[in-house]
Amino acid sequence: MPCRVISYTRMRTFVFILLASLLFGLTACDSTEEATDAERFIGSWEAVSVTTPGLDLLDLLGSVSANFPTQRSFSMQAENDGEMLLDISGTFEATDGTITFTISGETRPVSMSYAFENEDDTVVLSFSGGVLGDLGFNINETVLAIIGSQQITVTFSKN
Repeated sequence: MPCRVISYTRMRTFVFILLASLLFGLTACDSTEEATDAERFIGSWEAVSVTTPGLDLLDLLGSVSANFPTQRSFSMQAENDGEMLLDISGTFEATDGTITFTISGETRPVSMSYAFENEDDTVVLSFSGGVLGDLGFNINETVLAIIGSQQITVTFSKN
């Protein structure tokens, strides 16, 4: 059986397809993309500490939980001895260490800083105490006035 000679054009096309397939195969295997900060928030979180300089507020606020079911939505609740101190929901954006909450029915967003710790199992939120009023916390106004100018740190642990 005689050998067939492959034309230059056919060989060039074959080599191009082979190289393109190899290149596509190599890039398709790189699935180690890092999650965005908004994706890292997805899940249910429980506050394990709420502090301001010299004062532990978790006893005052009771149980504080947050749920981020998607990259854009959130809900947050705080309850102490059967009294609902906070029950809000809305949307959020998280980038570069700042999370901004837009609460349903409100026009002014609320921002605070955040940092992930322990391989994303813990997130620490930091903000001025006045944000508690902006969020709509139902707490004593005297207490709110005392902590209103303080820096507050909330540490959430992922459930």
